[in-house]
Amino acid sequence: FATPLYTSHIKINGCWISCVKNLSYKRTSMENGWISESENILEIPELKNLRDKIQVELNHFGYEDLSIDNNVPLNISRSWAIKHQQKDWGQRHLHTNCLFSGIYYLEVNSKSGDITFEGNSCFQTSLVPSLKNFNQFTSDNLNITPQTEYLFIFPSQLIHSVGTNLSPHERFCISFDVTID
Repeated sequence: FATPLYTSHIKINGCWISCVKNLSYKRTSMENGWISESENILEIPELKNLRDKIQVELNHFGYEDLSIDNNVPLNISRSWAIKHQQKDWGQRHLHTNCLFSGIYYLEVNSKSGDITFEGNSCFQTSLVPSLKNFNQFTSDNLNITPQTEYLFIFPSQLIHSVGTNLSPHERFCISFDVTID
């Protein structure tokens, strides 16, 4: 009953960063970050190479790790950029109407906010024994300090959030959703 979290590394091409930084952004409805006006940024010609690299990783995750039948197409259906300035953050949420979601980190540092994935421990919430330590079976949350050039792909129903950017530097990532036809 494990929840898969796929992690990979994709070396950055400098034009991807300049392309994403030059996109048009709007403030999120919660006033806690900036989101690209386009929801199909991986269709931009300058980002086609990145889309192809993400698709390779997505195919590995789906077809190899999860044993999805190769006749089932895994399609990146939406993609957008997120910009977090100092004190911006990402609320607790999940993604609907898709199978997987993913995040590729273009520019982050150790103070730009951890991503937290929420799960369930093996214990009922009403009866939790005292534990010596937490592990994959006993933890409710997984906190990860993102690194530039890292990719995460996960089931879309996995609730996640992003901590406050405590850095004076902007944090840029690309998020995407995956559907099947």
